[in-house]
Amino acid sequence: MNRATAHTQRDSQRFSQNGIQSIHLLWAGMIFVTVALAILQFFVPPVFLIAGVIALLAGAYTLTRPYLGLLLYYFIMVLRPAELVPALQAVGVEKVMVGLLVVSYVLVSLIRDKKIEIVTHPILWSILAFFLVQVFSGFVSVETSLTMEHNIDYAKGIVFVLLIVQVVNSPERFKGFIWLHVVLMAYLAISGVIAYMTGNVIHVQGIDRIKSLTSAGGDPNALAASMDIALPFVLILIGLARKMWLKAVLVFFAGSMVYAVILCGSRGGMLGLLSGMFFLWLTSKRKLLYGALAVVGIFLAISFMPQQYIERYSTVEKYAEGGEVDESSRLRLEGWKAGWHMFLDHPIMGVGAATFGWAHAEYYSPQFSRNSLKAHSMYFQVIAELGFVGVVSFFWLLFLIVRYNRHLQNRLQGGGDEGEWFGGVSRAIVISIFVLCITAIFGHSLYRFHWLLVGALTVAMTRGTSAFEGHPSNHMKSVSDEAMSLRLIGIAPITRNKGE
Repeated sequence: MNRATAHTQRDSQRFSQNGIQSIHLLWAGMIFVTVALAILQFFVPPVFLIAGVIALLAGAYTLTRPYLGLLLYYFIMVLRPAELVPALQAVGVEKVMVGLLVVSYVLVSLIRDKKIEIVTHPILWSILAFFLVQVFSGFVSVETSLTMEHNIDYAKGIVFVLLIVQVVNSPERFKGFIWLHVVLMAYLAISGVIAYMTGNVIHVQGIDRIKSLTSAGGDPNALAASMDIALPFVLILIGLARKMWLKAVLVFFAGSMVYAVILCGSRGGMLGLLSGMFFLWLTSKRKLLYGALAVVGIFLAISFMPQQYIERYSTVEKYAEGGEVDESSRLRLEGWKAGWHMFLDHPIMGVGAATFGWAHAEYYSPQFSRNSLKAHSMYFQVIAELGFVGVVSFFWLLFLIVRYNRHLQNRLQGGGDEGEWFGGVSRAIVISIFVLCITAIFGHSLYRFHWLLVGALTVAMTRGTSAFEGHPSNHMKSVSDEAMSLRLIGIAPITRNKGE
């Protein structure tokens, strides 16, 4: 018997002799909670009691397991329970979860590792730089209150990103997060399609369009873009899945997402869908197979597409032939012109983050027709709201994410099943960036959480490749983060770590 075991047994005997055991404390706690709930039911509505119990259990679990708390927070971010159950809005579920996650990570790090590790990475510095540009734009903003409100909301995404790179630190955790992401995006698609089929739609621009159950999906154009950038992950996972039932589920997810894009009635979303299929085919090793499947898929989509959507999508061809533009396209062009004039008037820092609509209504609307028109293009949005500084910081971030993923894909070649899986996810990240850049021609996607998410996932993979190398079947090239960072900006060649 070792010394630690002897101490444990003596402590246990001492507590038993005093009549205090852990089981007694557990029962005492349960009795206290039961009595408290019995009393509170006379003063508090049942929905708050139920929410309180769930929040208490989830909070206790989160405090000891930050990774599961991170998954729970992402789940809450997408499902938005406070919007589905208005009574929960007073609780502030998302804010409470963020606080619990931060406390959980600090406590677990101090207790288990005796220190708090702070991950530094060029992509993280670039994300913070882009955020600081938004913050400093508030000093020159045409409406400071709007910029401050936006920055506070955007800061939640920054905190979530930092938690991802700190907590998702193993291959297993990374896989779990990716699977949750795919399931949540599929939920947005399936719930939207079900709502559409049951008559819960919005009638805009002459057609019935899909309606998201919560603000997580956004308007039809935003929802279509979300499906476009989620689809590459699903399609690549179909090829990586080994079990037939899992492939079948993923095929169902992919079909739901494609159908949701169609029902959104978004021409930009349809362009993003087609471009995503093209990029996926272009980077695939089985071009003939995937090309044939794409042709069949397009044929089936057109066959089952309602006539009102066929007429809407066909307007693109009419515009290309010089036909008259509709009201939607006219307003989009007006927004682009206004964005260009905002940039000319405020070329360095723009009119301020999240103030395009206010600036248009106050200074750039046509005479006698003031309206808070949005940019309807990420490219005009960034030059108008953040100026030249914003353009540099934002596109430098995208450049770093793409370059790191291209290097990751090269490093993961020949890495067995693990290398193939993570290389596939890296390829999906790059494709989703290109797709969103295309849909962003017609959408205001500058502050989308997806940019932060793919940045965090890239950092997590860059950190985690050393863990993948521990698998006997893998033979990946090991490159330090610092060496890769220098190589990416052209200062030094990539070198192998010592000991290889």
